[in-house]
Amino acid sequence: MTIARWSWVLGLLGMIGCLAVSHRVEAAGPKSKFKKGDRIVVVGDALIEQMGSNGYLETLIHTRLPEHRLSFSHLGQRPSVKNPLDKALSRQKADVIVACFSIEESLKAADNLDQFAMDLPMLIDHWRGKKYNDKTSPRIVLVSPMAFELKGGQGKQNQKLTAFTLRMGLVATLLDVPFIDLFKPTAKMAPTGGLSRGSAFTKDGSAPSLYGHWEMAHIIADRLAPLADGDVVNVDFKNKKIKISRDVAESATFTATGFKFFMIAEYLPPPSPPAKSIVHKIRGTDGSPPPQQTLIVTGLPDGQYALRIDGQKIIEASAKQWAAGVALVHTPGQLKTQKLRDAVIKKNGLTKQADIIEADADIATMTTAVRTERWHLAPVKK
Repeated sequence: MTIARWSWVLGLLGMIGCLAVSHRVEAAGPKSKFKKGDRIVVVGDALIEQMGSNGYLETLIHTRLPEHRLSFSHLGQRPSVKNPLDKALSRQKADVIVACFSIEESLKAADNLDQFAMDLPMLIDHWRGKKYNDKTSPRIVLVSPMAFELKGGQGKQNQKLTAFTLRMGLVATLLDVPFIDLFKPTAKMAPTGGLSRGSAFTKDGSAPSLYGHWEMAHIIADRLAPLADGDVVNVDFKNKKIKISRDVAESATFTATGFKFFMIAEYLPPPSPPAKSIVHKIRGTDGSPPPQQTLIVTGLPDGQYALRIDGQKIIEASAKQWAAGVALVHTPGQLKTQKLRDAVIKKNGLTKQADIIEADADIATMTTAVRTERWHLAPVKK
């Protein structure tokens, strides 16, 4: 499409009104699901290198789609019309391109939104005209920047990012490209002056902290690899029923004050948040699945109860807390997920293609291994 044509179309979209288009972008679900064996290339600036070095997004998607045997590459380079990264994408045989935009990059582009709105469609058209995997055109996903974490009088940054994200959404809607809005959910989490809190998702307002990467991984995975109910174990103690969102409970026994069962687990739980993080309650309460493995037990008599898995004490909580749902950490399954994340991080540091292929095969084996766990909830002895 010519520059003149893009100018006319974008001008028309502007006349439609921001509210209508914004609603349309928010309502649209992911239009591209991963296929088995997909080679996914995540592109952007230094943000992408950080995503590869902490491994949260890749690990989380592997735990949701173990049978897909996906392969991930991270290109810490900023694509542009002049440099669409053709050689690198061809080398990686890209089936899917996930284009992420950092806060720093987006703030610069926000100073000339009209130019950005011209360049982005031309870049997408260029990618769609290629067959990096030698078979089909790549599927493309756009990911907006996260919100600037406010400190003092820095609200103008988020005003710019709001305009930038909306313009990106307009282009995504026009070109029928899946669009993931990181800005809106992270803006809800941003505590004013909260950079010293454990829940801060940036180091300095714009560079994501380790916790920020963990949160972003969940937001992106919820669109790319949706998991409707999360990783939740529901126990109706009164009616002696157990429902597990993804796995199977066998040989369940109930007593007057507790229960036991074996979990036959085909899926690994999601990775735990970084140590000492304060997880924002907005996640898991806004219609999205809980970001952590969660146990919910309703109908327990009043008192304190401890959960043990394979004989190891995991956590202690009151009957009221169990009824509301308790996030689990350091379970045997999560320790296996941590080993998977360690393998992902190590793989992302490799440079030889043969080593990377071997590492991907090892990761696939780790994600598809079935395990059995013995769960036991009982009152805490006084």
